[in-house]
Amino acid sequence: MDGNPHVTSERPTKGMLLAARMASLNRYPATTEAKALIDDVLNDILEFESAGKLRSRARKAKDLEAFRAGLGALVADLLVHSLNVEAGGYCYRGFGPMSFEGSYATTELLTQYRDRLVALGLVEYVPGYQTSANGYDRSAKVSRFRATPDLLAKAADQLELTVDNLKLHFVIDRSLGFPITLKRTAVEEGKAKRMPFDKTDPIVRGLARDMTRINDYLQQHSFNLGLDPLYRRGFHGGDRPGFQWNLGGRMFDYAEVGLTNMKREVRPGITIDGEKTCEVDIKACMLTIIYGVTGTPFDLKVDLYAVDGVARPLVKKLVNMAIGKGGAPTQWPSTFKAELVEQGEQPIPKGLKAKDAWTKVLIAHPIMGRLNEHGLGWPELQYIESEVLMATLLELMDDHDVCALPIHDGVIVAVSHADVVERVFSGNFERLVGVRPNISVKGKL
Repeated sequence: MDGNPHVTSERPTKGMLLAARMASLNRYPATTEAKALIDDVLNDILEFESAGKLRSRARKAKDLEAFRAGLGALVADLLVHSLNVEAGGYCYRGFGPMSFEGSYATTELLTQYRDRLVALGLVEYVPGYQTSANGYDRSAKVSRFRATPDLLAKAADQLELTVDNLKLHFVIDRSLGFPITLKRTAVEEGKAKRMPFDKTDPIVRGLARDMTRINDYLQQHSFNLGLDPLYRRGFHGGDRPGFQWNLGGRMFDYAEVGLTNMKREVRPGITIDGEKTCEVDIKACMLTIIYGVTGTPFDLKVDLYAVDGVARPLVKKLVNMAIGKGGAPTQWPSTFKAELVEQGEQPIPKGLKAKDAWTKVLIAHPIMGRLNEHGLGWPELQYIESEVLMATLLELMDDHDVCALPIHDGVIVAVSHADVVERVFSGNFERLVGVRPNISVKGKL
């Protein structure tokens, strides 16, 4: 936990905390107005430190410049995220040293900003936590920050608080960071930690080069997402013997757009270069991969998630749970009932236990009980899925000049490109998995 007495007096809702997006801390003030705002906030901090005798000596010029750069990045994020109505203006940021790679801040600097800005009434702060004892869901454990009305008013004196205006005043420094991340093997679910790696490794350089090319290409197109998408590719199990950058590998959006976490009902409204989009993805992607790479015969004409006596959303959840935990599901997740309601699905039938439903899934798909025999866990399967997606994005970009936004097992593309995307996606899946998939195109008409 990040212990600090200066926390917000207004208790945020659980929904706000879960809707918060990451403060990337990679922007710099690019205009006279933005620079004036950061200087104003910096002067407030320096006066506060002087009055409280918080420092025995003034910062050296180099240290002051680093302090100012980090402050500018944080203020930029606070202003950007103040427009996230669903999150109540909150953004999140952990204090772990590894999490600051590719940013203007450090653990020490963020701690100083937190203490000074909260004391000045410019920031509200909700500390992170390690357990669910305080009533929040475990997924809301990283510290949350948001700008107070005083900070927003100070900013409004210098510039207009709109998405387009903030993009003009605070620019992402694309030279920061590295588009590849690596985590250790998780000790328990959700506990995998970042680890260092050799960025000069030829494999890593190739992976980074592809991600940089994709990000550069996206910068040439326009979206109605507010802020521009920016992707990294995250690998797992770097501490496994014989690791060869072949575990995990999913792309995730580390800009404020949060496309990979965007709600399904919102995605149909996305436009690319002003054109309406559709969503192209693989039906029952993970199950199809499992059948393909194990060489197990199956009927592609049927819906793999159609199991007698178990509703489709329940089958999909059970399959994902089994892949994630590497074994048979024994109970429904505590949040699953609420997810079904939110998605407009039928509730879990009264008395239907997860283990009984799983037995029916195994009758339909015996291969799901033999994943360990084939050495297939979620890291291996995610890697195959990510390789299909990477190959598709690069081919669309290089051979067809088609812009696509990735979402794990699918892409969002302009409607006019749906046919070529479907053909390219299907071809890469068949080449890498060994079977031709069923493709779903939502929103084409």
